[in-house]
Formats: sequence, C-alpha cells, structure tokens
Amino acid sequence: VCADCPDLDAAVAGAIGSIYFNQGESCNAPSRLFVEEPIREAFLDKALAMIPQYAPGDPLDEATVMGAIVDATQMKTVLGYIEDGKAAGARLLAGGNAARVETGGLYIEPTLFDGVDSGMRIAREEIFGPVLSVLSFTDLDDAIRQANATPYGLAAAVWTSDMSKAIRTSRR
Repeated sequence: VCADCPDLDAAVAGAIGSIYFNQGESCNAPSRLFVEEPIREAFLDKALAMIPQYAPGDPLDEATVMGAIVDATQMKTVLGYIEDGKAAGARLLAGGNAARVETGGLYIEPTLFDGVDSGMRIAREEIFGPVLSVLSFTDLDDAIRQANATPYGLAAAVWTSDMSKAIRTSRR
C-alpha cells in the first residue's frame, strides 16, 4: 500500500478481509503486507478498528465471518508462528491467542503484527492462518525485493493512484 493510495479505507478493508477470510486458510491469503511508512500508523489504526468484525464465531451462525481452524495440527502450527513472531521482536497489536476455548473448537483470534522485518519467519513462510504481518517501507524498490524473496508469492496487489507505478510494480 503506497502513500498515494487513493482510498485508504478500501485498501484496509481489502487487506483485512482477505487475510481473515476463511481464517487465513487460503493459498492466496495476503499474510505479508507492505505499507509505506507515511501512512502506516493511519493504516494500522483503521485495521485495528476493523478487527473486531472478524472475531471467531459459531460457524452455524450466519453472522459469523471467521470460523475454526481446519484441525488441531494446523492450530498448533499457527500458534507457533505467533509465538515465533513475538520472540523475534514483532509487535503484536491484536489477537495472538486461541479463542472460544470453552467450545472445544479450534479458533484463533485475528492476529495483527507490526514492526515485522523480512528476515522473520512470519514474513518468510506461509502461515495459513489468521495472521497479518505488516512491514513498512520507504523505498518501493526495496519493498518489491522483499516481496519477491519468498517461494510463497502466489498473489499480490498494489494500492496506488499512479497507474504507471502500479504497472511497473506488478510486472516486477
């Protein structure tokens, strides 16, 4: 998300909705998000305001947006990534815990990390869970290099008002 993003609300809604959709258990879930530094705080404020809409709920309730993790093994894996992120120095802004434990179900709170760098495991590997890692950038070329430095790059998006920048970035 570039600082010249024409609609920050739409960018936030797109990013948050995409990672927490289906509990992040989607091969193209955007678990790494590069946000240009001048808008990072505003982006995070808007993201934090949206996160309660994705609280895990009863899958039989039509109002539920985010349900259970697929199985106990994946739940343990996702919680392990969250612990790795905290241990590596990423700043946990929301979530990070099992939820609805009393139901016996496998739920994880929508989790948001800031202060992530590309060397952290949560930025290098596919988590396949409701965990969003925010990396800030000041140089778009550097962000592109970091975005390409993973074997898990299945999908990407560019938010900018500059069509030439969007095309150049997407081609790279």
